[in-house]
Amino acid sequence: MGMSLRRPLAVAVRLVIRVLKGVTWRLYRVVRLLDPPVEPRLDVEFHRETDHPRVVAYFADLPSRLYQLEQWLPVLEQLHQRHEVLVVTRNRSSFTRLRERDPQLGLVYVRRLTDVEDLCRRLDITLMLYVNHSYLNFNALLFQRPVHVHVNHGESDKVSMASNNAKAYDHVFVAGTAAVDRYRRNLLDFDERRLVCVGRPQLDVEHPSTLAPATRPTVLYAPTWAGDREAMNYSSVDCYGEQIVRQLLDTQAYRLVYKPHSRVKEGLTAAGHAAILAAIAEANQADPEAGHVVETVAPINSLFSGCDAMVTDVSSVGLDFLYLQTGKPLLLTDRRNDRARLLREAPVAAGCDVIDATNVEQTAAMVATALRADTRRDDRLRVRHYYFGDLAPGESTQRFLQAIDDAVAARTRLLAEREDARATAGEPRGGDAANVTAGAEDAAVTSGGDNGTVTSDAENGAVPPGTAHADDVAEQFARRDAGMPAGEGATR
Repeated sequence: MGMSLRRPLAVAVRLVIRVLKGVTWRLYRVVRLLDPPVEPRLDVEFHRETDHPRVVAYFADLPSRLYQLEQWLPVLEQLHQRHEVLVVTRNRSSFTRLRERDPQLGLVYVRRLTDVEDLCRRLDITLMLYVNHSYLNFNALLFQRPVHVHVNHGESDKVSMASNNAKAYDHVFVAGTAAVDRYRRNLLDFDERRLVCVGRPQLDVEHPSTLAPATRPTVLYAPTWAGDREAMNYSSVDCYGEQIVRQLLDTQAYRLVYKPHSRVKEGLTAAGHAAILAAIAEANQADPEAGHVVETVAPINSLFSGCDAMVTDVSSVGLDFLYLQTGKPLLLTDRRNDRARLLREAPVAAGCDVIDATNVEQTAAMVATALRADTRRDDRLRVRHYYFGDLAPGESTQRFLQAIDDAVAARTRLLAEREDARATAGEPRGGDAANVTAGAEDAAVTSGGDNGTVTSDAENGAVPPGTAHADDVAEQFARRDAGMPAGEGATR
C-alpha cells in the first residue's frame, strides 16, 4: 500500500474509534439513567449514632485493610464508656462491612473531606485515632483542634513500624521499650516525647479457642504476606513455606494449623500458598485422623491456646504469641539468611530458634527438640519484658484508657490557655474554626468512593444520575439533634 493511502486510512481509523467511544459512553449514561444503582451513593450515611461523640476513629482505607481497625473495635467499645467514639469511614465498601459487624460504637460513612470538616467542627471532636500509616490519614490531619493519636494495628519489627509519618501525630502509642528503641534507631530528629507506652490493648480481648482437641501436638504455621515492596517482605511462603509444611506433615507426628495472612494469595506468595494448600489437602486425604487445618476466618488469637508451638515470620503475630503464650516454643523464619541483621532488626529472634535456608530441612527436628526440651524459655521471658514490660494480659487496656484520658485533659487545658491568652490580647475567642476551614479548602481532596482513589471535591461534586447529594453535612446533624428524619444526604 502506498504512503499516499496509509495516512488517510490511519486518520479514518482514529476517527471511527473516537466515534465508537463517544457512542459507548452515551449508551452507558442512558443505561444508568434507566437503571440506577439499587443503593444510591450517599455522601453521608449513619449506621449507629451517638449523643455526644468526642473521639473519632478515622479509617479511610479499602476493606482489604479493615483487619487493622477490626482488632481495635472491642477496645474502642470500652473507651466508648468514657469518651463516646464515632468511627468515621471514607470508603463505601468498608462502611458496609463494618455495618454488618455492627460494633457498639457510632459509625458513619462520609465521602467528602469538607463533610468530615463539618462533622469535626460541629461535634467539637476532641481526639482522633489512626490505626495505620495510610497516606489517606493526612486528609484528617488538616484539622487543628483535635489531638491526633496514632495507635497502629500491631507491634512488630517490620520497617513500617518506625515510619517517618509518626512525626505528623501529636502522640504515638506504642507497646514498650522495643518500640521506643526502634524509633530512636531509625528516625532522625524525632521528638520521643510523642511516644506513649501502653502495651497491647488488643490482646486483652479474650478469644475462646476455635480449634477442636487433638490427639497429637499441634503446630501453628502463621506466615505474613510479601508487603508492598522488597523492604517490607518478611514472608516465608515463597521461599520456605512448602518445605516447612511438608517437613511437619511428613513426620505424621503433628497436627498442622496453617493460618496465613489474608493477602498471601496475592503476588509473590500466591504460588507458594497454593502449594501449601495442596500439600495439606494431600496429607488430610492420606491420613484423615490427623485433622490438619487451614484457617482463614477465625482470629489468630483464638488459635494460640490450642497450639503447642508456632512457626512464623517477622510480624506482629509472633510477638502476640510471645505475649500471650510465653511458655510455648516460638520459631522464627529469616528469608534473607542474615542472622546478624535479623537479630539487629528483630530482637525477638534472640528468644527463638531461627529457620533459614541453611536448616529449613531440619524444621521438624527443630520443632521436636523445642517441644521435648524447651531451652529457650528464659530467653523468651527476657525478650517479652523488652517488648511489653511487666504488663500482664488485661493491664494494657487500662493503660490505654488512662493515656486517652491524659491526652483529652491536656487538650482541654491547652485550649483554655489559648483562649485566655487571646482574651488578654483583645482577640476574639474561638478563632481556630476559620483556620480549619481554610486548611480543608486548600487540600480539596477526599478518599471517598469504592475504589479508594483520591479525587478532588470538584470532581465529587459532579454527582452521577441516581445519586443523593448532601450539600451540607451540618444540616444532617441539625436534623438529628432536633429529632427530625434525615434528609436525602443521610440515612439512619
